[in-house]
Amino acid sequence: MSPDDDIPPEEICPPCRGTGKVISKLGGDPHPVECPWCHGTGRLPRPTADNGS
Repeated sequence: MSPDDDIPPEEICPPCRGTGKVISKLGGDPHPVECPWCHGTGRLPRPTADNGS
């Protein structure tokens, strides 16, 4: 996914900037991993109406 796809700016995942990947330094060497915030979609998850009822 690229930030240039038709994603409205308010829906783009800020940590990965819409790419679906972030750079992890876990283990010593930087390497790309799936964004844990958007699960690789590049979009912020939509809020749910789950109010526990």
